[in-house]
Amino acid sequence: MKEGKNVIVLRTFSKLYGMAGIRMGFAVGPARPAGEDHAAGRDECAPITAVAAAKASLLDPDLVATRKKKIGEIRVENLAWLKSQGYAVTPSESNCFMLDVRRPGKEVQGGAGTKGHVRRPHLARMA
Repeated sequence: MKEGKNVIVLRTFSKLYGMAGIRMGFAVGPARPAGEDHAAGRDECAPITAVAAAKASLLDPDLVATRKKKIGEIRVENLAWLKSQGYAVTPSESNCFMLDVRRPGKEVQGGAGTKGHVRRPHLARMA
């Protein structure tokens, strides 16, 4: 987009902004003629809670760096715990990672909602 290409950059407020579960995102792109967005059906209103949370997140200049650091620390702790329990895990720089659960996927999926059936690593609380 910086090079003048006709692209739109989409971003979402999710884990990094502490808004997981709240639907809010934004798009940045070239200017459009007035009324074009309305005609395309993009005039829906966002929930006031999502707007307030997004605004507060954007006004905190340290938020992104602080959250990236904390998420990275939690990821390292979780991967270390899984490895200490004998699980093979795929290294990751994102909020997601893969692990070999040493069982058929259907068995894990079926037991995921059963209390005590799936062990979960301790998750540090975000400050």
